Amino acid sequence: MSAIITERSGGILRVELNRPAQKNAMTAGMYTSLTGIFREADKDEDIRVVLWHGAGEATQKDRP
Repeated sequence: MSAIITERSGGILRVELNRPAQKNAMTAGMYTSLTGIFREADKDEDIRVVLWHGAGEATQKDRP
């Protein structure tokens, strides 16, 4: 299972953090991967929007 899932649809790049059991807490490797993903998106003139979100659900009562 990949910690980051990307999906492209036309000019939209969807980036999903995929660690719902850990509330999508990021690792050092994920920061590095996101840097590369966002740099590539910046270079691609066809990408107009980047949607960045986390997998799973988090409710107010889940937060400290």
